[in-house]
Amino acid sequence: MKFKQSTFYLWLLIATIAIALIATIPLLQEPGGFDVARFVRDATVNNSARFIGIDLSLAVSAFIPFMYFESKRIGLKRWALPLIGMFTVGACVVFPWFLYRRAKHLKI
Repeated sequence: MKFKQSTFYLWLLIATIAIALIATIPLLQEPGGFDVARFVRDATVNNSARFIGIDLSLAVSAFIPFMYFESKRIGLKRWALPLIGMFTVGACVVFPWFLYRRAKHLKI
């Protein structure tokens, strides 16, 4: 039996969503609930936190045009669908979701 890329990316997507949601639970359980202003303030509290935020933002900014042009090249419809995951779960969902859809479309 041949291992398909699409299967690998699907399992990676499932794991990514689960881990991201598990990591989000403590944020939602904070006294007073989730506070966006405090989250942004905490995310820029030191150089390490700023670096991670900037690095992730740049990676996603580079990947979005790739998603568009690659989808156009291979004829994949609804290329922006994985962006829903970015705004609902986290940026980590964009990569495996798009790669899964691409592999499934190419049947690899």
